[in-house]
Amino acid sequence: MAHLRTLATTQDPNGRLRWKLQLIRALYERNYSQQDILELFRLLDWMMRLPNELEIQFRDEVRRFEEEKNMQYVTSIERIGREEGLLEGRQQGRQEEREAVIFTLLKSRFGKIDGELSKIVEQLVQMQPDEFTPLLLTLSRDELIERFTH
Repeated sequence: MAHLRTLATTQDPNGRLRWKLQLIRALYERNYSQQDILELFRLLDWMMRLPNELEIQFRDEVRRFEEEKNMQYVTSIERIGREEGLLEGRQQGRQEEREAVIFTLLKSRFGKIDGELSKIVEQLVQMQPDEFTPLLLTLSRDELIERFTH
């Protein structure tokens, strides 16, 4: 049902908001367990993405609904949001750490990091450290540029 509603509202964000709210309310009204509600909520939230301004409206509506029904499960919305934020923060931190390591290795091998070397950093950051480190330690400047620009 959620998948069909997602497809049907591709060009209608307000319609998607209405359907998403309706499906979330149905989860609560059917007396699913808290764990089931959280898992299904997470699935619906992933499947039925909303623009930021409608996402804020959605979260406000869910909070209001929870208060009316005296259910505090999806204030797990806040918990889910915190978990997602922490995960994104960790991922961003790892990426920044990789970038710093890559710049340090490039700088120690080749001195000044020019525009050509800077361009390959984005691709190297996507690799695991055990993949990019040997390349940075063994390939020449020209070999690195050749490998990552062609």
